[in-house]
Amino acid sequence: LSRSRPATIEEFDLYVDQCGDGSIEYFFSTVHCPHLGSMTFTCVCNEDHTPFAHPTDNVLEVFSNPNIFPRLEHLRFSAIYKPNLYYSKHTSAVIKLPIDRIPKLKSLDIHLRDVHLEALDEDEAIPITLSSITLEDVKSGRSWVAEVWRRVRAQGRGGTLPLQVFIKDANRGTPFHVQTVEALEREDAEVAKTRK
Repeated sequence: LSRSRPATIEEFDLYVDQCGDGSIEYFFSTVHCPHLGSMTFTCVCNEDHTPFAHPTDNVLEVFSNPNIFPRLEHLRFSAIYKPNLYYSKHTSAVIKLPIDRIPKLKSLDIHLRDVHLEALDEDEAIPITLSSITLEDVKSGRSWVAEVWRRVRAQGRGGTLPLQVFIKDANRGTPFHVQTVEALEREDAEVAKTRK
């Protein structure tokens, strides 16, 4: 990317794997994409991330300043856990997705592979424009989406701009529209049973 061209970028694919502390923030301090409307963001969560930054820090650096992507409306977020090849202490990773830092977000597609989303902060607001979340091929993430859904309701957006939630499991070719938070949590409980 050159400094003279970012204003023309409307779509952006970002793949983050083993980045040093501050490197992403440094990159984005020189780049602003005022017309970017759509982003595909993949973050690899390595089990042994030292000497690199923690994957959550990488994600927070990407969204450290709302002015970098002021018109970002559509985000496809993928997080993939990559265990150490020689020894593995864990079977999954935890990462934070700060959607409160994406003020114009309308649709969010989430694909998690052996990654769990960290719970929302107590005072974390949901973008008022968020109208659709699709969870793809997931064994986790439903409780996070349920919490987002509850906060949308608490913001008083039930009838005016309701949140639509879709689940696209590997077994189902087309997304399944979830009607209630309770149905989403039941599905989460069923998934948890299959893991035991």
